[in-house]
Amino acid sequence: MRWPHFPVVYLLTTLLVGYLLHWGIGFNPLLAGVLLGGSLLFGLLGVWVKKQYGRFYTLGVYLFLILCFYGLRAAYYWLPKNHFTKSNLENTIGPLSGVLIEKLSSTNARNRYYAQLLQQGDQPIEGKIVVQFMSKNPIENLRIGRAFATNKIPSPIDPPKHPGQFDYKNYLANQRIFGELKLFEGDYTIVETDPPISLKMKIELWRQKSLKRLSDSSLSMASKGLLGALIFGEQSGIEMGQMQAYAKAGVIHLLAISGLHIGLITFFLLFILRPLNRLDRVKYVSAFLVILLLWFYAFFTGLKPSVIRAVCMFSLWALATQGNFRQDPLNVVLCSAFILLVCYPPYLFSVGFQMSYLAVLGILSGHPILSRLWQPRWRPVRYLWQLTVVTLTAQIAVTPLSVFYFKQFPGLFLISNWMILPFFGGLLGLSFIITGANLISLKIWGMNEIYDWIVHTFNRCINAIAAQENLIFTDLKLNLGAVLLLYFFLFLLLQRRRKIAQFPWVYLLSALLIVQGGFVLVQHFLIPKKTLWMVSHYQTTALAYPENNKLKMLVAHQEVNLDKIASFYTQYFYTDSVAYQSLPNFIIKEHLRILVCKNASIMSVEDFDPTHLLVTGNPKINFDRLLEKIKPQKVIFGGDIRPWRLVLWEASCKKQKIPYHNLAKEGSLKISL
Repeated sequence: MRWPHFPVVYLLTTLLVGYLLHWGIGFNPLLAGVLLGGSLLFGLLGVWVKKQYGRFYTLGVYLFLILCFYGLRAAYYWLPKNHFTKSNLENTIGPLSGVLIEKLSSTNARNRYYAQLLQQGDQPIEGKIVVQFMSKNPIENLRIGRAFATNKIPSPIDPPKHPGQFDYKNYLANQRIFGELKLFEGDYTIVETDPPISLKMKIELWRQKSLKRLSDSSLSMASKGLLGALIFGEQSGIEMGQMQAYAKAGVIHLLAISGLHIGLITFFLLFILRPLNRLDRVKYVSAFLVILLLWFYAFFTGLKPSVIRAVCMFSLWALATQGNFRQDPLNVVLCSAFILLVCYPPYLFSVGFQMSYLAVLGILSGHPILSRLWQPRWRPVRYLWQLTVVTLTAQIAVTPLSVFYFKQFPGLFLISNWMILPFFGGLLGLSFIITGANLISLKIWGMNEIYDWIVHTFNRCINAIAAQENLIFTDLKLNLGAVLLLYFFLFLLLQRRRKIAQFPWVYLLSALLIVQGGFVLVQHFLIPKKTLWMVSHYQTTALAYPENNKLKMLVAHQEVNLDKIASFYTQYFYTDSVAYQSLPNFIIKEHLRILVCKNASIMSVEDFDPTHLLVTGNPKINFDRLLEKIKPQKVIFGGDIRPWRLVLWEASCKKQKIPYHNLAKEGSLKISL
């Protein structure tokens, strides 16, 4: 595969450079000035070279495009003056009001929504937040578009407690959401007069009503959950155990509406509208109708990244097909990626977006190579071979990123796809029919029962594959440096495949040496070794650091099970085992001198000048006197300290101007040795 020379490749490359510059360092006027000056300088140089030698020097154009995309992402994340994070909400008189714009996964006791803030008292404010309505009983009058008012103010979103844990704060910040509200009964009122709502919210309301009507049908819970995922893009109806079985079997992608679903829908719509293609005057009508229906379905399913990617790509493909334009699949995919990233920059760091495009690029790049290795004549075998090639190329493309994010690899993914994909088109079509019949209350004898049996059989096959625990590889370790190295290696393989075919063993041995050397460098430079973590837990306090290729954890209360938390640190330090020991009163590691305060006996400590004071176990001490005596550089409060003690002790630290860190609130603390 040679590097494609489509114009969109250069546009997409400059976009990625501009976005990554803003993501890494934020908006810097000096950098913007350098890019502008460089684009003008090299632009003038390019004009001179064009006059002298007849060839244009394009670096100035690339720098200008990088500047444009750098500014585009900066403008997207720029917050207005009346954004709630810039407003002094505590000193503003009047209730805070907002409108619910999107429903999140919820339970009977906790209803979660995204909300758009409207005003604080008489002052208009802007910004989106997460709102949690806590109640023992279901709340009937909550829905999309409903306005609410409260006297509470949004609180910052907590950062992850441990390294490698899902960073919910960063995930929301990527979508310009910077606060959350937790409201109990009596903390809020529902405004009777709802504000005007957008078309997207109206479609979402229709979607929620359709899901409610489907939940009231006679279908089994498993069938309702599967229909919600396949048709509505709503996976909350599937039991957690069944969801994990799909992940272990390697077919979790079937539950997310993506390219496979949208492709089947597109081909069906084009088949239905084929008669319109015979009319020259309306040759674009079928493409327009297909695009219109696809985008309506994208809005209906909640505009998930995988749906948007697939709909955008197949919209461009349908337009190219009906308009007799160039139909290069790679060009279509790259164009769709460029359009989406320009319209919505947060997609760049969406896991679904990244894996969707990697899977498609893997298929487009690897399918022509592997399919030529064997060309069976018998049609069923040829179909099975093509299915195998598509599955393998997609899996190879997403595996490094999948291991990086999810730490596991399904060893039976190929068998799962052999068993399910040949019948998935029929299952999807039947699911649309069953959904439509239940939404219009059309009752056909035995229809729901037959579908229940099909879903039951479908899930049994998935569970049988997922039960093979020995072929499901978990707790895999792959850092960002290793992921980038693997993708660079795959890119080189595609670029040099013809020479590799001539000298396979030479290139194979060279590749193994390069990859092994690369992993050694990654392990040496990117894996932290001289680092200590003070670990957050609500029942105890622990210290974690590597020692002799093991994770050593010093725990204040060893009866507390920390195996789940320890897994974050074994991933972080790339160790395979954990050694637990009791937390001593004194810890000395290089320049670090930690004094552990467990009880009142600490007051008798002499001749120890600590850099850090670690407080755990709720000791009954005079904290002001302790600080005056030992004068630590920093105080760390364990996650097991009672809140009322924390208030007093934090006040003591502020009084004596000693910085402190609350493990329960701020998460685990990293200290470089």
